Amino acid sequence: MIPEQHRERLGGCHPNLVWRIGCVINELEGKGIKMMVAPDGGLRTLRKQKALYALGRTKPGKIVTYADGVKVKSRHQSGRAADCCFRGPHPYGEEHPWNTYGETVEKWGLVWGGRWKSPDRPHAELKP
Repeated sequence: MIPEQHRERLGGCHPNLVWRIGCVINELEGKGIKMMVAPDGGLRTLRKQKALYALGRTKPGKIVTYADGVKVKSRHQSGRAADCCFRGPHPYGEEHPWNTYGETVEKWGLVWGGRWKSPDRPHAELKP
């Protein structure tokens, strides 16, 4: 079962996704790898998706998504995707065991964004 502090961030997400992400986080915790569901890592409104899409385009920041929310929808908008990060300083840092996270995501039957042409290592989603 997913720890309470993570469940809140997955509110409105597909129950199968919530269960699988909980299994991933719990398995990694057992290996001493501390992860969490990222802030805004679960269900996204169209407004939130548009705001993320604007980063690195019309707003300062780094591009974090290629889904504009309208022409290209994110799986986050349907509650079928979640982003996780590492607890502590530099939650998205290169020094973390991203491949271990990705292998665990895939072990639990999810698609890992780290294998995409434009990798999105925090991203995990239910298979289409």
